[in-house]
Amino acid sequence: MKRLCSGKWVLLLSVLMALPAAAVARVISVSNVDALYDAVNNPANAGATLVLLRGTYVLSATDSSNAPRPNGGRIELQPNMSIVGVEGDRDAVVIDASGLPVSSFPQTNGPNAAVRMGLGHNALEWFSVRNAVNAQANIDTGLQATDPGTAYIEVAHVASSGGVRGLEVINYGPQTSGQTIDAEITDSYFFDNILGTGEGIRIGSFVGAVGGTVNIWMSGNISWGNLTGRIFENARAENSTINAFSLGNRPMTTKREQSSSPESAQTTQGRMATPSTSRRSTTSSSITPRLPLWIRVGS
Repeated sequence: MKRLCSGKWVLLLSVLMALPAAAVARVISVSNVDALYDAVNNPANAGATLVLLRGTYVLSATDSSNAPRPNGGRIELQPNMSIVGVEGDRDAVVIDASGLPVSSFPQTNGPNAAVRMGLGHNALEWFSVRNAVNAQANIDTGLQATDPGTAYIEVAHVASSGGVRGLEVINYGPQTSGQTIDAEITDSYFFDNILGTGEGIRIGSFVGAVGGTVNIWMSGNISWGNLTGRIFENARAENSTINAFSLGNRPMTTKREQSSSPESAQTTQGRMATPSTSRRSTTSSSITPRLPLWIRVGS
């Protein structure tokens, strides 16, 4: 008798069948920008993983029939949703936001971005986001204001370039008071963000947030060609805290000091830092590559 499956697959199948349906994330394959919008804007896809096939996904405020897209054409993840590109090649999938006009973004001082997270557990992995020229950032965590729970964010193997900021991880406004963001940023590139303030990453609490907390783990990232590499800041926020751990990151350089590529960036020996209680910590030249760096910013 022909053996249909091995013992390990029988065991795996048994385990999966024993799990509740919600414990097994649904995987949705996406091959073009319309399919991306359909998947990301469907509330029934909360908890799903969207797997983007190789290609460039050009965002737009209207569809091919000139009908307005939801959220002005921004990509706003559903609760517990993840988006993944091609594993091993962050350049194989590109989300290009250059076509989103000013009207695609809220006309306030609050956070806005082309790709937005902050509802439950959200993750972005293995793709590039570029050219959100009319937004405050290519990627942000600004959706957490609508969710009273802790936002768990993962950005891994992502490249973000060509905007005002590569990534914003912030609590903004009184509506985020008491909220916590736990973020893990791993093996990602933030480069050539030179519009406006030109920041690779901005982290903190702002403008009326009271008791906000951002806990961030940064490991193996590279930033170059920005006007400022990273900013840790609590501005016009009360009793708010940033706890940051950095390990194995490469130097962050100013535009004038930029390396031509990640591979050509030079590392320098770091040292353990004493926790700081200053409201703002700005790094534009270096970050410890070998020894861990702890940063604490309080307001």
